[in-house]
Amino acid sequence: MSRGVYAESRFDRRARAHALAGFFAAGSALSTTVLLLPGWDGMHAEGLAGTCVVAALGAATLYVFGERMGRGAIHVSTASGTALIALCQVLANGGSPTAVYAMLYIWVVLHCALFFPRRVVAIQLSLTTVAHASALLWLGEVVSIAPQLTLTLGTQLAAALVVGALATRQRELADTDSLTGLGNRRMVDRTLDWGLTRSRRATSASMCVALLDLDGFKAFNDERGHVAGDLVLIEAAATWRPLVRDHDTLARTGGDEFTLVLSDLRLDEAERIVARMIEATPEGVACSAGVARWDGEETSQQLIERADDALYEAKGRGGMLAMVAAGR
Repeated sequence: MSRGVYAESRFDRRARAHALAGFFAAGSALSTTVLLLPGWDGMHAEGLAGTCVVAALGAATLYVFGERMGRGAIHVSTASGTALIALCQVLANGGSPTAVYAMLYIWVVLHCALFFPRRVVAIQLSLTTVAHASALLWLGEVVSIAPQLTLTLGTQLAAALVVGALATRQRELADTDSLTGLGNRRMVDRTLDWGLTRSRRATSASMCVALLDLDGFKAFNDERGHVAGDLVLIEAAATWRPLVRDHDTLARTGGDEFTLVLSDLRLDEAERIVARMIEATPEGVACSAGVARWDGEETSQQLIERADDALYEAKGRGGMLAMVAAGR
C-alpha cells in the first residue's frame, strides 16, 4: 500500500468542496434568519445582509466548480470564510451577538480536520484566533479578549482533534483490505486517477501497472481449507510489501488477485520488481503476472485491461512468470 503522497481524485475534490459549500450556505441561511428575528438591536443589518449574499455566492461557486478546485483554491476559500465570520462579528457591534458569531469559526476548523493534515488545521486555528482577536480589538472589547479566545480556541482544538482522528481512521478503513492490510480496489482507482492526471501534465512522468494472480489457489483452498488459504494471502502480502517502493501502491483487489501501481519507473524496472515478487511467492502456491506501461493516452481501465491480457497469456503458458503487455 502506498505510504507516500495521498492520491487525490476528483471525487475527493468534489466532496471537499461540497462540504465547504454546505458550511457557507448554512452560515448564510442562519445569519439571514437572525436578521429577521427580534431580540438583537444595534447590529449593522445592511452590512450583515451583504455578508449573507457573499456567503451564498461562495457556496454556489464551491458547489458548481468544486470538482475542479485544487487545494490552493480551497485554502483561499476557507480563509475567506474566516474573514467573513470576523466581519460579521464586527457588524454585530459587540456584546452577545459578536460572541455568538464566534461559534461559526468551529465550522472552518472542522472542515480542515476532515480533509487536510494537522499542519493545515494548526494554520487555520491560528487564522481563526487572529481573526477573532482582531474583531474584538476593533470593537474595543479588550477586557473580554482572553476568556473569549480561550473558550473558542479550546473548543475548536478539541473538535479538530476528535474529528481529525475519526476522519483519518475512516480513510484508512475505506482504503484497506481487512485481511492483508494492503490497499484495496478503491485505493487503486484513486491512485491511478491521480497518477494519470500527473503523468499527463508532466511528460517525463510514467506509470506501470502489474496484475498478480496466485496459480492454483482454488485447488489449494479446496485441499487445505480457507483458513490455510487466508494465511497464504497474508504471507504473500507480508513478503511482497518490502519488495515494493514506499511511494508505489500494492493492493489486494480480488480473492487471490493483487494490483501493483508503479510510478516514475521504466517498464524493464517494473518487470524486475514483479519478477522478484514472483520468486518470493509463499510455498504451496505459485504466481503469474501481467505488466503494462501507460502509453500516454489510454484510460486507467484500458491500462488495466492490457495488464490483464498479459496476465491471461502468462497463465496460458503455464504460470509462474510475468508477461509484458503489447503496446497500443
